[in-house]
Amino acid sequence: MIPEEMPTAFASTLLPPEIMGPPIVFLASPQAAGITGERITASAWEEWCTVHGVLHQ
Repeated sequence: MIPEEMPTAFASTLLPPEIMGPPIVFLASPQAAGITGERITASAWEEWCTVHGVLHQ
């Protein structure tokens, strides 16, 4: 939910909430076992997967 008082110019730069889906599903999966202390940025999810050798959907 975006407050009505938020300027349109700023609100239009926000990422859609759906972008969090793939990283959350990964973190809840057995494939994420043992991964701790990582910063996973949803907008860079594909790059993170490539660097860490993780198959992503």
